[in-house]
Amino acid sequence: MEVDNDQFSDKDAFVTSGYKKKLAERKILEAELEKEAATEAVNDVTKQQDLGRFYQQLLKQKVSSSNRDKDNDSKVPAHDGKVPAHDSKVPAHDGKVPAHDSKVPAH
Repeated sequence: MEVDNDQFSDKDAFVTSGYKKKLAERKILEAELEKEAATEAVNDVTKQQDLGRFYQQLLKQKVSSSNRDKDNDSKVPAHDGKVPAHDSKVPAHDGKVPAHDSKVPAH
């Protein structure tokens, strides 16, 4: 690398805006990865004396996944409250209790 710098030291450096944007994105991604690695190191279950932190993380994940499910449910159209029409092939229930069959022995 230093050989290249010495060879081209008298030349102007040309960096495009797209390359600068890509470098900025890479820097942000590396920072996020470092933060995630630090969080995982703190929450490492194998280094904990008890399982309290494990259950805390499990609860957080469960709550966040249930919140995502609620968000997905809100996209489903709401029920209008109308009862579907009764199928005429099914006999209607008249509310009467059938009589006891005398052939069946009572206990």
